[in-house]
Parts: sequence; structure tokens; C-alpha cells
Amino acid sequence: MEHRKLLPRPEYLARAGPPPTVSLANLPPKRKKAPGRTACDPCRSRKSACDGHRPICSTCRAKRSECTYKERDRPRSVDTSTKILNLLRSVGQDEATELLQRLRASSEPDTESLLSQPQSQGQTGGRSDRNAYRGRTPESPYIAEQYLALRATGIELELLARYPISYPSLCPIDADTFPLEALPDSLSRPGSPGETETQSGSTDVSIPSSCSQQPLSDGPSLQAKDPMDGNTSQTYCDPRLYQVDFRDWTSVPIEDGLAAGAVSYYLETDHPIHGLFDADLFIHDLASAVAEYRTLLFEEGRRLSEQAEHRNTLTFVAAAHLLSMTATNYGKDDVANRFIRYAIDMGRQMGLYGAIEEDSAKTWLDNHHSWIRAASHTAWGGYCAITHHYLQTHEPLIERPPLLPIPGEIGSVVDRSKGDRYESYPMLFAGQTFNKLCELFRIAHKVLWVYYDGVGQDDDTPIKRVELPFAERLFRELLDWSASLSLDLVRAEGNSHHTVILHTYFHCLVLDIFRPFLDKSGDLSLTSFEAGQDRNSVGIVYRASVDQLKRLVLYYLSRFTTATHSALWLPALIYVLNSLIRDARLSSEQQRTREWSLYFRACMLGLCKQLPFYPMTDKIIRGILSMAVRDGIMTGPEAAKAVEDMRRESGTEGRKELFGDFLTNNEGEASFIVDLDLATKNAAAATADVLVDEFDNLSMLANVASMVIDGNS
Repeated sequence: MEHRKLLPRPEYLARAGPPPTVSLANLPPKRKKAPGRTACDPCRSRKSACDGHRPICSTCRAKRSECTYKERDRPRSVDTSTKILNLLRSVGQDEATELLQRLRASSEPDTESLLSQPQSQGQTGGRSDRNAYRGRTPESPYIAEQYLALRATGIELELLARYPISYPSLCPIDADTFPLEALPDSLSRPGSPGETETQSGSTDVSIPSSCSQQPLSDGPSLQAKDPMDGNTSQTYCDPRLYQVDFRDWTSVPIEDGLAAGAVSYYLETDHPIHGLFDADLFIHDLASAVAEYRTLLFEEGRRLSEQAEHRNTLTFVAAAHLLSMTATNYGKDDVANRFIRYAIDMGRQMGLYGAIEEDSAKTWLDNHHSWIRAASHTAWGGYCAITHHYLQTHEPLIERPPLLPIPGEIGSVVDRSKGDRYESYPMLFAGQTFNKLCELFRIAHKVLWVYYDGVGQDDDTPIKRVELPFAERLFRELLDWSASLSLDLVRAEGNSHHTVILHTYFHCLVLDIFRPFLDKSGDLSLTSFEAGQDRNSVGIVYRASVDQLKRLVLYYLSRFTTATHSALWLPALIYVLNSLIRDARLSSEQQRTREWSLYFRACMLGLCKQLPFYPMTDKIIRGILSMAVRDGIMTGPEAAKAVEDMRRESGTEGRKELFGDFLTNNEGEASFIVDLDLATKNAAAATADVLVDEFDNLSMLANVASMVIDGNS
């Protein structure tokens, strides 16, 4: 087949270049189709005109016939429902409640007219924020967080924007649907140190008033293995614990598996905060049966009981601190103070505490790398324990921080006479938590010595002694500390329990710093902040830390099981309860909102988790309820019933029989501060023992009144 011959392209066309292309963008826009009315089914079948009015068109109304529409209109109704659902998710709780009320009041709601209706009085402040989020799909809590941040103003907004590590935006929670009773069971023995995240499938809105719990879902339990059970296979925090023969260290008849589980539990739960000894050296000695960095518990106990002249050992100092902590949790402050003073005296002689350069422990630890590690842990662990103890009793004793390097502080170096250097590294079980805690308690040390120097507490209270510029400088130091936290210590899902505790201590210190100024905070401003000139900026900062602390308590309760048995997070519970009682006392008619009740019950639940293990918790509970009765938040019979319920649910009705010697002798007096507001004016009247006496007197009067009423009837 022959093709037609093509002529060459004319020269004038070649010189003109390629022909112009026609772009779709240059074409005139296509005219949009006018929206048509959807005819009803009867009008379609009759092929008559229909105006599409609903629920009945004018034609069917005139003919008095049934007017129906096909399923083709369902996508439009689904789209309407999606818009309303998205709006309900993105607005605040009050706006969502108002929208639901309007939906229920209208038989056939029109979406546009519904969304355009003005809100009721008192809600106009959030209207612009709601409109800004209209039409956005809340696929994650990000929208709720941004919504909250947009509503913050002044110094609160400055904290959210410039210090998000310590003041992150918080998602609003629904107090009605928060599954408080679905938190992990706490009344069994402490479980494995490895915490597991709980399920979130429960929709039960009831909130428990006691500490009895139900599992979160009907699925398989995520409860970790119990390390205290010697009959099950264990996974310890360090494989060397499998090799330890504990008969070399104690005469107590105990299985190696049970003892190793107890050691592993302590190292992962409490040691990241206590840090009184180097865990690596401790386990090395246990496994190799060498008593270099630990000594037999029996030998230490014998030397203590004989009241002989004690050897200045790191083990004795660490053991004395641990005994002091135990005595405090049992409510035996006399014993606790005696042991902590033993530790301080021995530490001073060894150059661990309050030493100047020439008397520091560095002079006799030179050229001993392992001894520097051990001494640094004991010095800084004891320093933190002493500071924490006396923040609870308002009595400073140590003049200055240790001169030894902070354990685990990256870049910490000590020069040695032989020319080599000691280099620090993070702790084996806690990462950077302990060394950051040491830095935090350096700031707490300043609070302790300026606010509570022990001179004339009755007349020279912190309210009279401390000036606001000093408090503001301390707050700035705390913010700088939080900004220096590494990423593994930033608040996020999956945080370890000791990371959460670290953040609770930060906010407790903020509350301590500004509490003396609350009653006159309306006239005070923080001048170093851009928005600090606003009135009541002190109160706003205080409230911001309270809100963060509340959320940390909820997270700790819902995320951890075994760690809730630790007394390390007790300050967070006491501080939140104090703020709740203060709010109710200052509000009109002691108003208690649903959110107030949620946090109050959550904190009491946290105390109930510790009740089976620490007799001191019983005094704290009665002290808190005594404050609530005194301020008119609840009645005496209600408080007494709450104590009975908590004791019954935790199985501690027989506490006096079990711990009678701790609660009846004169060593059982507790100078633990419970009423934090009162402590700024009269610390002696704010202790647990004083408040417990008030509670017992109120209970006795209530019983007498009840007997009189029953007799008259």
C-alpha cells in the first residue's frame, strides 16, 4: 500500500515557530448548573411540578396525599449529621451542651440556621473560637488543645507558648464521662515494676467514692507479673540478679526469686528518685558476694542497736536515710528525725553534706573512680531526701549542696591528682531523672532556707519574710530548669512514672513559692514577664500550676498500677487536695462542680491506694477531711463515713491491731504539714496530728449529737 506523499513544510511557517497552544486556564469558566429542587416521589410519578418543600410539598398538600422522598437524599442527611458531630467535638463542653439542647428542641433542624443561632448569655466569650473551628474535623486532640490555648490570655498564654515543657496545652476532659472507676486495680500486692498502659474501652460514667476498682475492659488483662511472687518466672531489671545467693546477705529465710523480685521492684520504682547508692555497684557486689559498696543488713542493724561509735560508711548513711523514710511513712516522726540526723552527722564527718572545698569528700576519694561514684550517689541522694523531708516539715538543716558531682550528669567531670578524670554517666535504671531531680532540689534548697529558716515561725512567717521579687527569681530558675530537660523527660505518652513524679515536684515547688502571696495577689504583678503587668498575675501562675498538677495526678492514676503504691507521689495528692479545698472555701456557697468532684475523688483514690501500706496515710486522710469539714465542704458524719469506707475497701479496719505500736506510743507523733495554706501563717497548727485531733473531736461531737437525737426520738 502506497502512502500519499507529503510536501515539505513551507519556509514561512517554519520561521514563524510552533503554533500557539490553547490552555484550559485561558478558556472562559463554564457556567455552573443551577441547583434544582428535588421533587417528591408522587410528583415524580405524576410528572407534575414540585416545589420540594419538606416535610410535604405544596402539590401534595393541595391534593391531601402522602409526600415521600427517596433514599437518594440520604447522603445529604449524613453530611448534615457529620457537620453537627464535628461541631460538637470541636467546641467546649458548655457550647456543646447548648447545641444538644437546641437539637432536641427542634423537630427538623436546619444545619445552617442551627449553627447561626446566637449563644445564650455568658457563653459569648467562646463564640469566636467556636466559629474558628467550625467545619474542621477533630481527628486528634490537637484541635482541643489549640482551642484551649486560644482562650488563654496574658501570662497564662505566655507560659503555654514559651514554656510548653512545664506548661503544655491541656485537652479538656468531660468530668461526666471520665472512667475513674475503670482505673487499674490497686489493692493487690505491688505488681511488676514494668508498668503497662491501661485500656480505654469503658464508657461507665459513675465515679467511685472509694478505692474498689473494676478492670477497664472485658479483654485480656494487661496486669504485669508480680515480682513479689517467688513461684513465677521473673524478668528482673538486671540479669545479674539471677545469680545472687541472698543467703550470703541475710539470715532471714527467703527464696532467692522473691528477694530478687523485691530488689528489682525497688530499683525500678523508688530508686530513680531516691538514688541513695550506685545501683550498678550494688548489684555487682550482690552477685559477686563482695561487701565493698554494701554491708550485711544484720551488721548495720547490730551497730545501730548497740549505739556504739559508728563507722563512717556510705552504707550507714544510705541505710539511715531509708530508715528515716520508712519511719515517716509509718507516722513516727521522732524516729524519722533521729535517723535523718544520724545520716546528716555522719555525712558531715565524711564531707558529704555542708562541706567547703577543703573538707569535701573529694579530698579522700581522690584516685578512686568507683568510690566517687558511690559517694556521689549517697551525697546527692541524701541531699534530696533531706530537702524533701524538711519541705514537708518546714525546717532546714543543710547549709549548702554537696560538692561531689551529680550522678548521671552528662559532662560532669572531676579532675584527679594522677591526671586522669572521673566522668559521670546516666543512671542505669532512671536515665536523666535523678540528676535533674538533684538540680531541681538545688532550687528547692533556696525555698527552704528563705521561706522556712526556723526562726520565730509563729511571728515571722513566710508571708512577712519573703518578698515577691525573690519569689519571681526562683520561678524564673524553675522555668530555666524545665527548659533544659532532655526529650526523654518531656511530658508525653509513655512517660515513666519517675518522669511524671519529677514534673509533679516542679509544680509543687511553684505552688510553695507563690502561696504566701495568694491573699494579696490581686495587687501584685510579675515584672519580668511580658504579660506580668496584668493584675493577679501571681494568682494566674498559681492556677496554671494547679491545673497541670491535677492532670498529672489523673495521668499517674490511669497509667500506672504498682507505682501508685509508692509514697513518692504523695505530695502531688496533698497539694491538689489543698487547692480544691481552697477553691471550695473561697467560692460562693462552697460550690462544687462536677470537675471539682472528679479531682477530689481521684486524689482520695490515690490516698486509698497507699492506705494498706503506710499508716501515715490514714492520718493524712483524716487531716484532709478535717479541713473539708472545717471549711463547710462536708459534714462531720459524711467525713467519718468516708474514712470508714476507705478503711473497709482497703482492708485496713484492723490497723490499730496491726500497727498499734506505731500509732499509740509517743514516737508516733507526726509533724507532717497537711494544711498548706495555714502553714504559711502557723505551721504548728497545720500538722497531721493537730488536724487528726480536730477530726476525732468532730466525729465524737457528731456521735454525741446522733445519740441525743435518737434518744429524743
